[in-house]
Amino acid sequence: AATDTYRPAAHPKDGYEERRLKAVLLRILIELNTPEVHGLAEDHFRRAWHVSDRMSALVAINLSEHPLRAAIMERAYHMWKGHLSAYAGYLGVVGATPHEDVFDRLALEEHRPTFRLQHPTHSRALFGSMAGNNKMLWTDRGIEWMTATVIRLALINENTANHLVAAFQQVHKLADDLRPKVLRALRAMKDGIDADKSPSIAGRIRSYLRT
Repeated sequence: AATDTYRPAAHPKDGYEERRLKAVLLRILIELNTPEVHGLAEDHFRRAWHVSDRMSALVAINLSEHPLRAAIMERAYHMWKGHLSAYAGYLGVVGATPHEDVFDRLALEEHRPTFRLQHPTHSRALFGSMAGNNKMLWTDRGIEWMTATVIRLALINENTANHLVAAFQQVHKLADDLRPKVLRALRAMKDGIDADKSPSIAGRIRSYLRT
């Protein structure tokens, strides 16, 4: 029977190809968003003994409209919060959420006692996955989130802030309706960051505005 503990494989390559195939098939099937596929993904999450199998099931569930998505995500948090790599994987799933509740989920995770903003793995996993979340980042709320987060992280975790703002480096190649919003966001970041205290991120933002 499956347990709620973190169990790495006996050897990193044990069953790798089979697990990868299962993950790909599940990602394809989950797009159907039927109760049957939801049940299949949930069953895979509950029964899998290897953390990567469960993680791939969680990714699929989080992409879907599964009615118990939030509850399953919560269960995953409690399973993996005590293990750095599994917890980082979980945080990455949260940040990649393609639903409107992603911003609420980000705030929830950031305020949990297990999350440390200064921790490079924690912040990169949670915020970095959101920076690559194309469905939600390029919304008005996503651009606002990026602006506020980069300004806030500049003095706390400049490396992560640099990683995040890199999502805006092609600002001048964006669509006409999106470019002005991102330019305004970059200017707001420039005005909100002390260039003397955070020279790297400030310089990067200036270079994006000049390009």
